[in-house]
Amino acid sequence: MRHSGSRRIEEFRRKRDQKLNHISRLHVDKKCIVSDYAITAWDEFEGILSGPRNVPAVLLDLRKDFHPFELWIDWNWGAQSRTGSR
Repeated sequence: MRHSGSRRIEEFRRKRDQKLNHISRLHVDKKCIVSDYAITAWDEFEGILSGPRNVPAVLLDLRKDFHPFELWIDWNWGAQSRTGSR
């Protein structure tokens, strides 16, 4: 979702949270993602897939569930590393 567009959506936070909670539950239950999606900024969120085989289904679900919101998708491939102290 683009930052500038989301500011124009009435009750964006409530709508975003409702959509994200629903899709998080679905994807966790189907074991597509390892935990709920996390909001990282006003209109950005992230999640960790349980495997690359889930990419097509997750993308399709996100597009369907977030419609009519404009959804921009960015993804990274590779090992996750920890930073900072424990």
